Amino acid sequence: MEWKFGINYGKPSNCFGCASAAVEHCITLLRALVTNTNLRHVLCSQGMIQELIDFNLRRGTLHVRSEVRSLLCLLTKDNRRETEEMNNIIMTHISAADEGHLFNPDLGSSVRHEILLLANSLKQEDTCWEFRVRCVMRLFLMGMSEMQLKQPVIMECVTLPCLRILEHLIRPDKSQIAKDGSQEEPPVSAVMALPPELHVNSAEWLTGNQKYSYQNWQKMSASPTSSAADDTNSREERRNY
Repeated sequence: MEWKFGINYGKPSNCFGCASAAVEHCITLLRALVTNTNLRHVLCSQGMIQELIDFNLRRGTLHVRSEVRSLLCLLTKDNRRETEEMNNIIMTHISAADEGHLFNPDLGSSVRHEILLLANSLKQEDTCWEFRVRCVMRLFLMGMSEMQLKQPVIMECVTLPCLRILEHLIRPDKSQIAKDGSQEEPPVSAVMALPPELHVNSAEWLTGNQKYSYQNWQKMSASPTSSAADDTNSREERRNY
């Protein structure tokens, strides 16, 4: 057995700090790898999303868990298939926790990390935002069912966090408004000004019917001058949708 400078190179270490540092370095390396589109597809095809959610999302230090959420957001950015995979895993975990909450009184710790992941993923600007919003709406409506309304713990740990996420999408906080350069909040009343033919069938939208997708809705509501719209107008359109 070889010893150098007091370090045992022949025996694996049980040090939590060493293990935590190794995980953090691996996450940093993976974040660098996923910037390459081809490597990202390879990692996702090997079940990286499932592995990260099952084994790393709720373990380690606060910083490591935050890095794992960021890595998952990068893995699913502008990728519909991987975004839906992550959403399905989140839905499965939270649904299972809801069904078994009578045997697990600490429901908040069981679903907190999945809710945080969903909230973080909705903060990034990409083409898959609609699938994430649909996932939040499904969770919110699941918590609003007649049976779940009788369970205050589900209301507090699932329904209200989803409501806060939806509220933030409709009415961004002041820091986001300042970043966009606008001086005042966008008027919520603009949602009520839409003509009836532009209203969305929410039940069909929740099933994933492409006829009621945001892209089709945008085509219906587009004006001749819409091609010159800037990013601010695009964000306002999403809030109206």
